[in-house]
Amino acid sequence: MVYLATGGLPTMEIIYFSAPWCAPCKQLGPIFDAVLKEYPTIKVRKIDVDTSRELQLFYKVMSVPTLVFTNNGPEVFRKTGGMNALQLRVAIKVAFDI
Repeated sequence: MVYLATGGLPTMEIIYFSAPWCAPCKQLGPIFDAVLKEYPTIKVRKIDVDTSRELQLFYKVMSVPTLVFTNNGPEVFRKTGGMNALQLRVAIKVAFDI
């Protein structure tokens, strides 16, 4: 297991970019919330692209929904578009090898 220089455990995070007007985002939202309950060690940040333009530009998000997977800071995987629960679990496994 890799540890941070601060002595903490590795940080797995999913940054979920969405918008209130986005139909696929509305479909993914409940699926995302339900699946992430199965992974309590994964941190989640939900970003509304309409109100967080700087983060959208920083992560180069061109469409929503977009999930950016980071591990100890750097991006390790990205998934754009709607998905079902199985596809989300596969993305988590690919990104974090869990």
